[in-house]
Amino acid sequence: KQWYQRRVRACKATPSSAKGSSALNGVTTVGSTNEDDAVISKIGRCVDLFAPGYNIPAAGTDDTVDRVECTGSLCAAALAAGVIAQTLRSNSKISVEVQKSM
Repeated sequence: KQWYQRRVRACKATPSSAKGSSALNGVTTVGSTNEDDAVISKIGRCVDLFAPGYNIPAAGTDDTVDRVECTGSLCAAALAAGVIAQTLRSNSKISVEVQKSM
């Protein structure tokens, strides 16, 4: 099953619309791109970073489907979180301030 999120201004959508939200406050807003690097989800100045978010392989939701393709900022955010986690694991000397800005 595929779903598509229409492009919205990130500053008017969660999480970046929450008061005080920013990468410096521990909230990172991720926008998604397709295979041509065109933005397909959240846009605007409140997006902290973009990640691939089109037809991303994901685990299925029941016993009959073991793999699905996910599209949108939710999928892009999961990929971005994985990259950040790997970066922190590989670079244990990164300061707390840098970690919060990732």
